[in-house]
Amino acid sequence: MASDQLERVLDAVPLVRDLMKRQGYELSGGEQQAVTIARALMSAPDFLLLDEPTEGLSPLIVEQLQASIARLPEVFDLGVVVAEQNFRFVTDLADEVHVLETGEMVWSGTPEHLVSNPDLIDRHLSVGEK
Repeated sequence: MASDQLERVLDAVPLVRDLMKRQGYELSGGEQQAVTIARALMSAPDFLLLDEPTEGLSPLIVEQLQASIARLPEVFDLGVVVAEQNFRFVTDLADEVHVLETGEMVWSGTPEHLVSNPDLIDRHLSVGEK
């Protein structure tokens, strides 16, 4: 039932509950991102692909969004794929990390392995001269 799904979505992404009476143009970037995720969840997907969900968001909203995203697999029995450049966000959230360079996967493993390997981080994730 749609009302049951709506309640599940609002419980999983609590920020959205407070936004339901506001117009889209009144929402901040983080609030819009939360609404976008909630809207996608209403269709009961098997997988959710999030492309740069933290881009341009305040640290507080990033933290709230991360907590919501972390609950999604269990609450909705779905897979979540996140394409993200925010290193801390990904390593705190993910079960598995894949590093891409120019569209090619160059490394795959656990966040713990990535965090504990500074050479790997320097080689594939650092900005600047090599």
